[in-house]
Amino acid sequence: MLVPMMAKGRTPTPSEGGSTARRKQMSLKKLLIQRYGWISRVGKMMDESAPPEVSPVRRGYRGVMLQAGHIIPFSANGHSVLRKMLARFVGQDMEGLLICENINDPSNALLLDELTHTAFGLFKFSLECQDDRYLFRKFAPYQKLPSEVPRHRDDEEIIFGQASRSVGRPLPLLCNLHHAIARVLWASGAAENIAKAFADEDELRDAYGSASYFQRELRALPGLDELAIDGQDDTEDLYTEEGN
Repeated sequence: MLVPMMAKGRTPTPSEGGSTARRKQMSLKKLLIQRYGWISRVGKMMDESAPPEVSPVRRGYRGVMLQAGHIIPFSANGHSVLRKMLARFVGQDMEGLLICENINDPSNALLLDELTHTAFGLFKFSLECQDDRYLFRKFAPYQKLPSEVPRHRDDEEIIFGQASRSVGRPLPLLCNLHHAIARVLWASGAAENIAKAFADEDELRDAYGSASYFQRELRALPGLDELAIDGQDDTEDLYTEEGN
């Protein structure tokens, strides 16, 4: 389960993946801006396309292109093994939350800058929901986090929904699922090993071939779930489908 959660079947950005992916990503981003306003709740960055009338609040914020980042990866939509493992992990059916349009629902997304989005996808931090409060949880050392993330202290409450309550907040179940997986990844030491395997795969793809090299590195990791390894064929299919 841990491997495909970090795999490259990730959120398509507006600049890749074809016109359908761009439309869906931009539509989701617009909904998130309705909920948050033009400043990301995590990272405290302002979208560079913010209109002039919000300029008084630009002071102290650097303008960047914000993205809609999925809490549970976009890849779950087409990865049946991953969905089954997630259902076992939480003890309830996840199909209705993770397929078709629901994977792109605002309840499964955060508005983030690119570097913070990447750190979240690698489980370097998470959001834990307790008593209707969203708490920032740090896992990676601060020196391995993008400079925006250390603005938040561990256990800091992140407030969602100031701009519009017509768009739903992040679903607590999904936030807590991401948080639980992050705890397993960092407690086991697997997070950095898996991330390194993906980085090495990028560098050596031409020399070794994607699947064979990646699976060889994964099998070298102690205690890796065999089902996650077997599920790599599904993950490789997702790379092709999403243009990665």
